[in-house]
Amino acid sequence: GSAHLSEREIATDSDEVKAEEPQALTQAIEEEIAEQHEIDRDMAVEQEEAKAEEVESSMAADTTDTLKDDQKNTRYTVMVVDDDKELCQYVANELKKDFNVVTANSGNEAWSLLLAHRPDVVVSDLIMPDGNGFELCRRIKDNPDTDNIAVIILTSENNEDSQLQSISLQADHFLPKPFNLQLLRSALNQVLRVRETIRNKMRRTEIGHNYSAVTMDSAEEKFLKRVNESIMSHIDDNEYGVQQLSEDVGISRVHLNRKLKEHFGISPNAFIRSIRLKHAAYLLVNNKANISEIAYKVGFSSHSYFSNNFHDYFGMTPKEFVAYYSNNLNDEALKKLLE
Repeated sequence: GSAHLSEREIATDSDEVKAEEPQALTQAIEEEIAEQHEIDRDMAVEQEEAKAEEVESSMAADTTDTLKDDQKNTRYTVMVVDDDKELCQYVANELKKDFNVVTANSGNEAWSLLLAHRPDVVVSDLIMPDGNGFELCRRIKDNPDTDNIAVIILTSENNEDSQLQSISLQADHFLPKPFNLQLLRSALNQVLRVRETIRNKMRRTEIGHNYSAVTMDSAEEKFLKRVNESIMSHIDDNEYGVQQLSEDVGISRVHLNRKLKEHFGISPNAFIRSIRLKHAAYLLVNNKANISEIAYKVGFSSHSYFSNNFHDYFGMTPKEFVAYYSNNLNDEALKKLLE
């Protein structure tokens, strides 16, 4: 665990994105406001018709609101484990602006602190003298009190055996050292997003939405399949939006908005954007087309707006994403990122 970060490796290298942010941010805000106005208008028209639906959906809506409030008010806790004390402290200092951070310098020390601090994510070095990262990961995932904690393994041993062992121990993410801090932030955001989705589903089940699980799952699967098919069939159309999606799926905009927020905690507009960006990421690492061409292929009308959205979603610019993943096409982290 003695790898250090060079200045070049921790550089954000996002000047291009920063320069383009004001225009792109204005466009994003305008889109969200326009979408909200349209939804409000639709809700007024459909108010009478939706009364019966509201009774049935009130519990799920309350749960979603509670979850959103929790996410706004909660600072997630990240435990950083590395026997290199200097690196451990450096990473902790960089993350403490956004997270509560606990540090430990060995796997055994981390385990002793774990139950007291209940971190949401453990970021652990692999090779440590007093309890290594694999052993720590195994203990976390084998214990029913801690198995919901996400684990990100860091290692300078960037080989297939280490990655396969990480996967077999159910590690949520694997990052080679030295690593880019943006990449770590991206990994943290991803595992926390997955964790919240699972927590959201559990809450909905706990309040009685599991009364006919098999039938519901089948209906929900069909609904999500129709949503994905609609978006993918219009992926290169920058005019495509929530109205077309609701028509394709065959439900009102209000109902679509509610169902997607129940499932993923995001609006239809944000969901469409996430599908576009994941498809762009896939094209970037699998094709030699340039970034502008791919931006248009996934329905973005400008390079700058695409780059800004990509950076917000993945935590790195398209160029950085290509540089990192082009030589790691079978990377499990990449597969999870594009699911």
